[in-house]
Amino acid sequence: GSLDGETVGASRLFMGAGVAGVYAVGTLPKKRRQGIGTAMTLAALGEARRLGYRIGVLRAAEMALGIYRRLGFTDFCRFGVYEWQGKTEAPEVVGKA
Repeated sequence: GSLDGETVGASRLFMGAGVAGVYAVGTLPKKRRQGIGTAMTLAALGEARRLGYRIGVLRAAEMALGIYRRLGFTDFCRFGVYEWQGKTEAPEVVGKA
């Protein structure tokens, strides 16, 4: 998203199986608390709705929980996210294809 000609925020929208997922909503740190994250989320949800989707999900950063709750999202579950740094070899996958 742009504000006064400057790119200040972004979001990703993934759609499939009747569900629209909004992910990677971000705002430049100097532009936070101006409604940009809300606008980026609403733009993604609006596009999904325009395309016929009626179920929306997202994964929220702790700092954005208030935004999503104000938009009507409710907690469904919480999970940990783990990142593989590639410091060891990935295990070989054996089995039928």
